[in-house]
Amino acid sequence: GLTSAASQSTSSKSSIMLKKFLTKCGVNSTADAGGQCRALTIQQELARMVSLSKEDGGFSTFWQKHETTMPMLAVQAKKLLAISATSVPSESAFSASNYVLRKNRLSLTSKNLKCCMFLKDKLDF
Repeated sequence: GLTSAASQSTSSKSSIMLKKFLTKCGVNSTADAGGQCRALTIQQELARMVSLSKEDGGFSTFWQKHETTMPMLAVQAKKLLAISATSVPSESAFSASNYVLRKNRLSLTSKNLKCCMFLKDKLDF
């Protein structure tokens, strides 16, 4: 139905964007990903990732399985995985700073407030 057509359209757009990205990187998306015995170039790692991206499993599962065969991309994936997907940590920090900097504690300098916030974050279990 209509939902299926919209899904195919989104998938098609994603595929086109990926092909454009790979072309800019100098990668032929249908190229052979190369053997596992030698070190791969970044272009070969990208080609291998594209050929394996249809596997079932999530992002982290994929990289746990393939980090040894695509080490350069695995490093970047780990950096991406380290990024918080929500704003909860920053919202929590601001909430805590409001608690620490109450009216009766307005004499705290910004440096002391910063130290209090750091300690509160590190000592809360």
